[in-house]
Amino acid sequence: MKKVFLVVGAAIVVAIAALNVNLSLTTEKVPNVSLANVQALANMECWQSGMSPLSLSNYKMAITNTDKRGGLAIRNNNPSGSFDYYGLDVEQNVLAGRVRSTAIRAYAVATSNLTTGESYGIHATAGNAASGYNYGVYANLTGCHNGAALYATDDDWGSQFVNGRYAGYFQGRVHATGMSIGGTPNSSYTLNVKGNVHVDGAFSTTSDSRYKTNVKNLGSALEKIAGLRPVTYNFKAEDLSEYYALVPDSVKISDEKDLRKYFGLGEKRDTKRKQIGFIAQELQQVFPELVHKDDQGMLSVNYIALIPVLTGAIQEQQQIIEKQDETIQMLISRLEALEKNANIVQENDFSFSLYPNPVSNGLVTVDYTLNVDAPICIELYNIFGQKQKVLVPKQNQNAGRYSVQTSVSGLSTGTYIVRATSGNQIESKQLIINH
Repeated sequence: MKKVFLVVGAAIVVAIAALNVNLSLTTEKVPNVSLANVQALANMECWQSGMSPLSLSNYKMAITNTDKRGGLAIRNNNPSGSFDYYGLDVEQNVLAGRVRSTAIRAYAVATSNLTTGESYGIHATAGNAASGYNYGVYANLTGCHNGAALYATDDDWGSQFVNGRYAGYFQGRVHATGMSIGGTPNSSYTLNVKGNVHVDGAFSTTSDSRYKTNVKNLGSALEKIAGLRPVTYNFKAEDLSEYYALVPDSVKISDEKDLRKYFGLGEKRDTKRKQIGFIAQELQQVFPELVHKDDQGMLSVNYIALIPVLTGAIQEQQQIIEKQDETIQMLISRLEALEKNANIVQENDFSFSLYPNPVSNGLVTVDYTLNVDAPICIELYNIFGQKQKVLVPKQNQNAGRYSVQTSVSGLSTGTYIVRATSGNQIESKQLIINH
């Protein structure tokens, strides 16, 4: 039997030597071969902080390759069937104690800082499955302690403490040209997220002038803003029937939670929380630039881009208010001039007051006092001098105090002029209606 092992071992050594690969192999029945002088990576000139050359003295099998090609190739052609087959199956059991155990460790480090090309610790490709799913790298976190199924960092010190359980944990900057976090499958968005998003910091959008061309003023926005319909609403419950139909017979799905976990659909949509916003189809009729349609025909709204529109509308409204103030001051000046130039029979034939002012409940009270028997008429005008309402119709009244209450609910919010006339005497007061 020993001769058989020796013949087989010699054949393996000869075959690997033809590939310029050095192999040292030991088993439990053969005395261990010392590899203290074997260097895994020859001519090592640059190492990252915290790393050291690989020592092979504790390994049962060690392979060192000095050829330009790969050192070891494993090919496993799976027969047809529904079983699991592995090209390389590694299991590393951890003994009791505070140790670090790694099933597979991969280094791809340049032997010199002048080395060019690309370096991969692990290069994984999966695909071309007629049905089912393809994974370049499949990672699963088990147990009940903290950790991550996939941990990635750009820190030379290696892994750090992870508080909580994560499918993926990234320490450092992350670059992605397409990422879906519980969102719609095959989405055309660069980042597709389902659920609430919390940002602990500023949220910025690229807006540098160096990226822009064909820049024009927005133009009138106030009229368009007035045509929008802000609404409150609740989200509908999701229809998951198509996902239930995709579940294989071999997979047991007991409830919606299992279905979401199996397809990675994220948390259930909150249908009870009241939302505030616009209907995308309605907004699209007014501002098509703010509505985006994805590959499935679903519409979404760019609410952030609505801020410049609102800013333009506020600026327009401010210009209107300033013009109205100028008109009001002009009308008051004219009325004061008329009062001074009028042939007033008696300086204080009457007086009147308004309350509340501003008025918001739709009712305004006019108190007026006649010092002599005289006709009286009190009317309401807008800032353009157009008569809106008669508060006290023209009539002859005896000297005395009077009070009249009238409704202004049919008038829009704004500034108005109340003018009282008695004979040749005219007095005006400003009334603000604020519904």
